[in-house]
Amino acid sequence: TPAGAVTIPAGDTNAVVSVTPYHDQLTGESSETVILTLSQGAYRIGSSASATGTIANATTKGWFVSTTGTDTNTGASWSTALRTISNALVYAQQTSGDEIFVAAGTYNTAVLVSITNGVRVLGVDGPAATMLQWNGGGGIRILSVTHTNAVVEGLRIRGALAGAVYMLKGTFRNCWIANNFAPQVKGGGILMEGGSLINCVVSNNVQSDPTWGPGGGIYLQAGTVTHCKIVDNTVNGGGLGGYGVGAGAGVMMRGGVLQNCLVAGNRATYTADGNGNGAGVY
Repeated sequence: TPAGAVTIPAGDTNAVVSVTPYHDQLTGESSETVILTLSQGAYRIGSSASATGTIANATTKGWFVSTTGTDTNTGASWSTALRTISNALVYAQQTSGDEIFVAAGTYNTAVLVSITNGVRVLGVDGPAATMLQWNGGGGIRILSVTHTNAVVEGLRIRGALAGAVYMLKGTFRNCWIANNFAPQVKGGGILMEGGSLINCVVSNNVQSDPTWGPGGGIYLQAGTVTHCKIVDNTVNGGGLGGYGVGAGAGVMMRGGVLQNCLVAGNRATYTADGNGNGAGVY
C-alpha cells in the first residue's frame, strides 16, 4: 500500500493533498480507498482525526486478451482472458473509452479486425512481443480503424496479402507494420485516409502488381505521419505489355503531412515497359 505525507506549515490553515490512483484495469482491482490522517507535528493540535474516501472506477472497462485465454471466457481479467482481439472488440466497442490489453504472443486472424468505436487496443509488452498476424486468404486487410478516438498501441502487424492496415481516423502509436504484401491495392503497409501514425516502424512491406504499384510502405492520402521509421519497403510495377508504375516505395503522398521521419533503404523497381519513381517519397 503506497503512503505519503503532507506538512501543514505553522500558521497555515489548510493544505492540498493530491491522490493519483493506479491504473487498476491492468491488475483487475476494484475501487481504491484513500485514508487521510491528521497527526500532531511541530505545533499542537487537538485530537488526531482521520477521514476515509473512495475513488471509484470509471464507467469504462478493461478487457484482456492472452494466448492462453479462450473466447468463451468473460475477458474481465487476465485469469479469464479472451483468446482473440476480434472477440474482445465485440465487448469493448459497446462503450466508447473501453480498453483492450493484449498479452505477449502471436494472434492469428483470418477475418478483418475492425475498430469502429473509441477504444484503445494496447499490446502491454510492446510490438517486439505482441503480433497480430494474417493467416487467411487474400482480398482483405488485417486491421481497419475508422473512429476518431480509437488508439492502437504496441502491436506488430504482419503477414497481410492485401495490404495490412486501413486507417480513416484514430491513432497508431508505437506499432510495427512490417512484412506485408499488397497486390494491386494502395499501400502495402498502410493506406491512410486520415488519422495519425506516431512513433511507428513501417518496414519490409511490398506493393507488387503487373500493372500498378503505389505505396510500398504507406499510401498517404490524408492524415499525419510523425516520428516514424519507414525503411526497406518495395514497390514493383509494370509488365505484361501494359503501362506499369512502381512509385513511392516508402511513401506515396497524395495529401497529408509527413514530418520528422526517417525514410531510408526503400526501392522502386520496374520491368522493361514500366517505370519506378520515388524510392523514398513520391
